[in-house]
Amino acid sequence: MNKQAAQPIISDKNMFYALAALVLLLNLITVLPTLDTGFLCDDEVYESSARGASLLAGKSCLQLAWDDMVGWITLGRWHPLLSYRILVFCYLDRFAYKALTIAFVLSNVILFGYLVYLITSCRWSSLLSMLLPPAFFQFRWGYHDAFIAYYFLLEIIALLLFLSLIMFLFYLRNGKRYHFGLSVLFYALCSLLYEITYAFFVLHFLVAYSELGKSRLRETLRMSLPFFWVAAANAAVTVFIRLVFGSAYQGVKLNYDPIASAVTFLKQIYAAIPLTHYINNLWLFPNAFDYAVTCWLEDIFVVSALWAVLCYLVGRLWISYGCEASPRSTKTMLLLGLGLWMMPAPLIALTGKYQEELRLGIGYLPVYISVFGVMMLAVALFWKLFEVFNRRSSSLGSGIGVVVALTGGLVCGINYNYNQVGVSLHRYHYLEDREVLEKALESGLMKDVSNDSYLIGPRPYDARFYLMHSGVKLKVLWPFSSEYKIEESAMKGVMRLSEDHELFRGRPKPYRFAPQDNVFVVRSLAKPGGAGYALLARVSALDAQGDRINGIAADKVYVFWQSGSLCWKQAPWLTKDSILVVGRVLDRTTLKSRGWVEYTLSNLKLRSANCNGRLYEIPSSALKGHLDVRALDVVARSPNIETSAFRSQ
Repeated sequence: MNKQAAQPIISDKNMFYALAALVLLLNLITVLPTLDTGFLCDDEVYESSARGASLLAGKSCLQLAWDDMVGWITLGRWHPLLSYRILVFCYLDRFAYKALTIAFVLSNVILFGYLVYLITSCRWSSLLSMLLPPAFFQFRWGYHDAFIAYYFLLEIIALLLFLSLIMFLFYLRNGKRYHFGLSVLFYALCSLLYEITYAFFVLHFLVAYSELGKSRLRETLRMSLPFFWVAAANAAVTVFIRLVFGSAYQGVKLNYDPIASAVTFLKQIYAAIPLTHYINNLWLFPNAFDYAVTCWLEDIFVVSALWAVLCYLVGRLWISYGCEASPRSTKTMLLLGLGLWMMPAPLIALTGKYQEELRLGIGYLPVYISVFGVMMLAVALFWKLFEVFNRRSSSLGSGIGVVVALTGGLVCGINYNYNQVGVSLHRYHYLEDREVLEKALESGLMKDVSNDSYLIGPRPYDARFYLMHSGVKLKVLWPFSSEYKIEESAMKGVMRLSEDHELFRGRPKPYRFAPQDNVFVVRSLAKPGGAGYALLARVSALDAQGDRINGIAADKVYVFWQSGSLCWKQAPWLTKDSILVVGRVLDRTTLKSRGWVEYTLSNLKLRSANCNGRLYEIPSSALKGHLDVRALDVVARSPNIETSAFRSQ
């Protein structure tokens, strides 16, 4: 009887898919905190109110996108496809937007892994390349970042770029013209999204050179030439536009100072190296260690341990299945890795704006692409390390694998911690404060406010924002500070609060207003546990000096309270005595304090209630004077606390 050879419990193919699933799960875990980020950078100021801009202009979102494209052209920019972002913010809410960002990031990781597989013909090197992002992806706070803002622009560019390179490799190996056509098409789409991609035609040359070798240099140039012509055509359009309209946008004005350009170039590529953002900007992460210990120490350990185990397993399987680095694949990995790392940086380095703004560890948006270049170089380095040491001694190779796995796991854990810290530090202002205000507006906070009323509100919310969430068209005033650099022309319905404004001109100080003047002020504040409040007050008097507000008195106040539960109906323990409104009464003539006042819910009039929260009005009979808007606070309280309706200061 013939004896059959014992079959492995799990095939190498099934092993690969199982490990790939774990690797993708780890990637998902490490980028999942972006779901807890609000609208930051340009998202916060401009894009997130696109639906309100559509209502304000009386145009559809498609018309608005067209106007946006034309507007950028008049500013000297040629990226016509970038106006897709208007549609993103018109039709997606914050959660869907962030979820789609994560989906694009994961698609980038998968395509990057497949690109490495095509180059190396080794599925385990591909798996290692997909394992590196949790240790390399840094959320950059205090500056522009592709993970937490900017409408997944860099993620789309990376997706198109990797598809272009993959199709180009297919063409180089099988000669099928449609692969070449798709490669050129994907690169052309890249170039219509962002000028930084003009330099990416070099990547196709590097791939062709690595695949075909020195002896076929003329053929390499011929195959790479269409990508150059795509870049050249777009560059020519850009030059023409700037000759016609000029370059009003500071982010495209070039400065050819060689020293400033070289320093900026080095800063940009340095920022792609793991942990550089945190090492060089620790001041952005106060109490990071305390956060780690009290909030997610177990999470950090799990992430670090999982990364280390996966790295070691992938390394051992890599060696076990005999994935040896061929000279051609090594050369391609090195050249393409260097190209991906370096090519996003030259145009950034030549721009005066970024020469002034970039710091060590903080690179501009295209650093997202550079990270993939550094990861490709890391895969090539690990590959050679495993091979060299494993040839000398299998135990030495195993030891090196353990060191690499533990070191990488530590880096991954530190990176995950700092990403979490950044999200936690920015969550209240950029997410929860805004969501409280949005829910208040949607619950009728401005139901009694008429169109064209004046509203003194916090930056960066403008008329688009309030129209989108309340349906009321307002004239918004901001207390600008002299160092606040947002372009006022980009804001809609916003005016500078200053003494020469029509609202204040000719009035004695402090400025006093009648109810028919329709001047309001709004405030919101998120509190721990998901609670929070928003206040809308009708202004009766205001004291301002320049663009600074010294005091605001109100003769009518609306209070919105968000309980923190999913729905008020699901929170029966929130009794009518469970919140307290605390304020200070002012003399309307002098705006000096007359004493403190407290209101329980028995003093308030309920206007509406829904799953967002409850909206109250402080009745005129209970006001006891004009309230200091800046001193008003709403707090949760125990039903057993005794309070008086009014107490003297």
